[in-house]
Amino acid sequence: MNNQVGRRALRKLYDSASLSWVRALHFDFLFRKEASTSSIFSRQLGYKTLSTESSELGLNPELTFFILGSGSSVNELTPADFAVINKNNSVGINVWVAHDFVPNIYSFESDHYDAPPPESLKFLSRTLDKKLRSNLHVRLLLLRPKRVELRKRMVEVDPKFRGQIYMYGRQNLQSRLAENLLPDVMRVLRKLRTGALPQNVALDNGASATRMAYVALALGFKRIVFCGIDLNTGPYFWDLNDPTGTNQVLSGYFPRPSGVPHDTTLATGRPYSNLDFLVALGQSAERLLGATFQVSSRSSALAEHFAVYSWTDK
Repeated sequence: MNNQVGRRALRKLYDSASLSWVRALHFDFLFRKEASTSSIFSRQLGYKTLSTESSELGLNPELTFFILGSGSSVNELTPADFAVINKNNSVGINVWVAHDFVPNIYSFESDHYDAPPPESLKFLSRTLDKKLRSNLHVRLLLLRPKRVELRKRMVEVDPKFRGQIYMYGRQNLQSRLAENLLPDVMRVLRKLRTGALPQNVALDNGASATRMAYVALALGFKRIVFCGIDLNTGPYFWDLNDPTGTNQVLSGYFPRPSGVPHDTTLATGRPYSNLDFLVALGQSAERLLGATFQVSSRSSALAEHFAVYSWTDK
């Protein structure tokens, strides 16, 4: 009991406004440690280390950056909308590889289970292989596994495409108090603005969308649009399409309980709800970097906080 009381007292002190400088130093230490670990993993696994030099990734930060997720609002996008995305830059997260539209970048992460790869991962690997063979310009961003031996839980990529793969790490904020979220995020972006942070680590909150938003900011993009990042109780985009063929396979591999909040909107296993985190990141990005977050659909929970992107005259 005394140990628990002591830990709570230390946590309260750590989270206090007067010791925000301690959190900042701690975060910097963890961020740089993660950068070193990620670099080691990149070498051991034979991948490049992520650099936020946009030219290396074949991107143009003067364009708009679209982050493509799996929410059902994706089905609102028209062929003309996808033509706009194609003229700009984009990243497709995880299961997006099963969508017909091919972005500039695919982003994947792995889990922590020490077991053979599941059939769902094998499906993603096969699908990715087909996309890479017919779209040689595409790059891959791979979140480093927790341990090198867990590479078996990552998408499998033909060695011929190794030159297109970049590995990076992640770092969460250390406080969980709501009042610390915005100032802590702003402190990170101030360091990002001055180039004081390693390039191969993304600020994280336990979700690909948050990491890709940070990477886009690090790359210098000034307008970032979330597509299919709905953060609500809606289904995945394949659940609203004709439930046959590929969509039926996707529904089997990646089920979405009906009417249940998306798990990333809960502060379970992560410091904050990703809705709150993205709002704080967007506010900080606008103030410090002159960058704006927008959403593709009014049905996204993010539409209460960010403007809806206009597809006309783009």
